[in-house]
Amino acid sequence: MKVTFILLVFMINIIYVHASCEWFGTAPFCEGSCPPGWSHEGDDRHSEVGPDGNESNPGFGLSCYTGTKALCCSS
Repeated sequence: MKVTFILLVFMINIIYVHASCEWFGTAPFCEGSCPPGWSHEGDDRHSEVGPDGNESNPGFGLSCYTGTKALCCSS
């Protein structure tokens, strides 16, 4: 069981390393959508910086006044 879990975590890390993800949509009036061939992973209006200094949405850029940006991944 423990070996299976470790192997699964390792495989997930490989998938994330090879996937290229970007935020699409231009602030302040965001209407983000994924280009053809990219998979839609989520939407958001802003990114926050936590007490540890890390962004909640790295690479997000400026916040949206209206609409959302789309997080899209291409492998």
